[in-house]
Amino acid sequence: MLLPPNHWLFQLANASLFLSYISYDLLFLRLVLAVAALLFLLWGALVLDYSLDTILWNLVFLVINLTFAVRIAYSRRPISFERIEHERLYKVLGWRELKIPRAKFFVCS
Repeated sequence: MLLPPNHWLFQLANASLFLSYISYDLLFLRLVLAVAALLFLLWGALVLDYSLDTILWNLVFLVINLTFAVRIAYSRRPISFERIEHERLYKVLGWRELKIPRAKFFVCS
């Protein structure tokens, strides 16, 4: 017996999970998982008539993924050195040629 397809929120949430499974970028992964959690949360609230466990679990997943997405985005921010000496040292010591990120050099200086 063939059942009818589920609600469109459920289908979009699962499509978001599919996108997360094929992603290479961690920031994209976290953002897509946050979208999936939000869609599952809405599905639990609107379609399942406020299924508390579905709403709470997906709210937790949404907060976790948004927190990690913010942390990843913050770690990718461009670093500018406050002192000219640090910029000169970064270039002269060859850190740029070795492809060592400015953030690592910033921590060492």
